[in-house]
Amino acid sequence: MHKVILGIGTNIGDRFFFLQRAVNLIVKDKLISNVNVSSIYESKALLPDDAPQDWEKDFLNMAICGFCKLQPLDLLKKIKLIEKTIGRKDRGFWSPREIDIDILALGML
Repeated sequence: MHKVILGIGTNIGDRFFFLQRAVNLIVKDKLISNVNVSSIYESKALLPDDAPQDWEKDFLNMAICGFCKLQPLDLLKKIKLIEKTIGRKDRGFWSPREIDIDILALGML
């Protein structure tokens, strides 16, 4: 079993709904057990100097942690499916996104 911390962010659409939906799907799909959820924070988007002006949309960010039985690559695959389920579209590397879920830390117990 692994202790895991996931970062979740969103900067377009119904941001609060997308965060809530991501957490609900992670729990429902049993990717993480004993889940603890952080507060939600707002931050500026980090962008390259030549980014389009309409990409300057503030992010809502949060972290969740708990325990995971999956191997790291399997967890990543399932996270990417959740992003797709929520409606993330590929607009490029720095572009705005409906949802972004990242594995921030993963360790063995």
